[in-house]
Amino acid sequence: LVLGVAGAQTAGAKTNELVQRLESEKVQQLPADNGNQKDIEYPAWLEGTWQVTSILDAFRAPLGNKFLGGSSSPINDRS
Repeated sequence: LVLGVAGAQTAGAKTNELVQRLESEKVQQLPADNGNQKDIEYPAWLEGTWQVTSILDAFRAPLGNKFLGGSSSPINDRS
C-alpha cells in the first residue's frame, strides 16, 4: 500500500478525528443519508421467511457504561 502525501494527511486527520470521538465525554450520532431514496439490496439467499432465535452470550462496553446510550448514568450502570 502506497499513500501519497495527501493520502497520508487524510488518513492522519481521520485517525485524529476518531481518537477525539473516543476520548470525548459527549456521544454524537453519526450522520445518516436521509436523502437516499434507493431500496436496500440484499443477496438472493436472504429471500424468504426465516425463523430465528438469538441468545446474548456476552456483553462488553470497552469505553465504559457512559457510552451505552441510556437516559442517565445510573440507568447505564444498572444495565
